[in-house]
Amino acid sequence: MKQNRLGFTLVELMVVLAIMGMLTALSVASFSAAGKSGRDGKRKADIEALRQALVLKRSDAGRYLAGGPLDMGPDGAVPFWLSGYISSPFPQDPQSTRAYTYSGTPTTGANFCVCAYLETSGTGNSTTAAGNATCSFGTGGDYYCATNP
Repeated sequence: MKQNRLGFTLVELMVVLAIMGMLTALSVASFSAAGKSGRDGKRKADIEALRQALVLKRSDAGRYLAGGPLDMGPDGAVPFWLSGYISSPFPQDPQSTRAYTYSGTPTTGANFCVCAYLETSGTGNSTTAAGNATCSFGTGGDYYCATNP
C-alpha cells in the first residue's frame, strides 16, 4: 500500500533545529571576537595619537606632563593642557569601563608612559599599566603602552 507523506517527521525537524543552533552559536562567538579585536584596534590607535600629541606638546613646552590622569574635558572636549595638539573629541576607551592610564616623571617631566587595557588577553606589548613614567614592555601582556621616543 502506498503512503502519502505530507510533512517532516519530528526527528527530521529536531536535526535541522540542532544544526541551526550550532551554526548560530559559532557565528555569535565569531562576531564577539571580531568586536573585541575592533575595540582593541581603536585603543591602540588612541594610544598612538596620545603619544604623538604628548611629543608635540613637549617640543613646545620643553617637558612632558609631570603626572596625572588623562581626563577629558566636558562632553569629550580636549583637556586644556593638550588643546591644539590633539583633535576633539578626546580619545577614550570604546567601552568606557577602563580609562587610559598616564604616568609622567614627577619632577623633571623627562619621560612618560601611556597605556590602555586590551580585551583580547595576551595581545598587548606590556604586562602592566603605566607607573612611575615607565612601561613594562614584554610580549603577551594585557596592556598596549607607548612611551616617549
